[in-house]
Amino acid sequence: MAHQPTTSVCFLASDGVYDWAIALLESLKANSPSVRKVLIPYKDDIDRLLTAQARYDFEVMDDPRLAELERIGRLFGEHRFVRNFKKLAAFFGPCDVNVFLDADVVVLDDLTRLTTAMAEQNCQFSYFDQSRNWVYNTWSFIEKMEAEYGSGLFNSGAWAVGRNALCIERIDELTREALTLRDEMYPGYDQSVPNYCVDRGGLRPKAVADLLPEYAQSHRPLHKRMVYQDRMGSYRMKDRRSTAEGQRVMLLHWAGSGLHPFMPMRSTFLNYRLAGARPLDRLGYFSRVWSRLPGDRWNAWRKRNTYPSRQRPTPV
Repeated sequence: MAHQPTTSVCFLASDGVYDWAIALLESLKANSPSVRKVLIPYKDDIDRLLTAQARYDFEVMDDPRLAELERIGRLFGEHRFVRNFKKLAAFFGPCDVNVFLDADVVVLDDLTRLTTAMAEQNCQFSYFDQSRNWVYNTWSFIEKMEAEYGSGLFNSGAWAVGRNALCIERIDELTREALTLRDEMYPGYDQSVPNYCVDRGGLRPKAVADLLPEYAQSHRPLHKRMVYQDRMGSYRMKDRRSTAEGQRVMLLHWAGSGLHPFMPMRSTFLNYRLAGARPLDRLGYFSRVWSRLPGDRWNAWRKRNTYPSRQRPTPV
């Protein structure tokens, strides 16, 4: 049996996603207390998050390779996802296995179950969800990457990787290679480039559900009561339309959902966001969410009409 690997959670955040980050940290404290927590600063404005550092015992990554990853992101020009390339710093995380999570995640189970399974099954890279339509542009290229490299077409907001599976020089080399295939990369690049690096880097990604069959394949909340808590305290899928009915759920990832009063699984999010919050903090949270609702609806409309439509890649 493989040794118990040390585990960290590296999360990308700044004060702009304070509410999301607090919910994530609270969920880690409750459900995965043994992991080491590392903040990857999305921007320099992290002063408000640092006020919670003592409560949640997280570190702040201060690594010159963060600037290198921003530079690598700019190889595709000045796009709005440049800073998202910092998520690849999880490759250089401090532990044997480093889990990367976007801030809009709550953890519902012990992540060391996953990292132990990765060590036992000699897996270098594992992912929680797929984003088949948002990675590569054409079906022919998707089929090529799946056939030749075992592409997972994973969502780049939640994954786990063995330490130093790829070095910064290799990431730079593979990103430049992806740049020559720009027409095959889905615009935005913070999904397509990490997938390309993992694929061409030979990491042979595996889904969490492949490593731990008792867990569901998808961890994205789609409706109000998608997950329930059983008598033993485990979170399970509640969706009669899905074959995953009754399977365990390790985390919830509100990818692209936004923080608003009508978000799916809102009660689960609030359970962690407001845990231990003082009345003034609770009032501030609800005031912020309701006051920006019109702007959120406008931004959602603007994205639909500004950025490429999220349709399936065109068959070739």
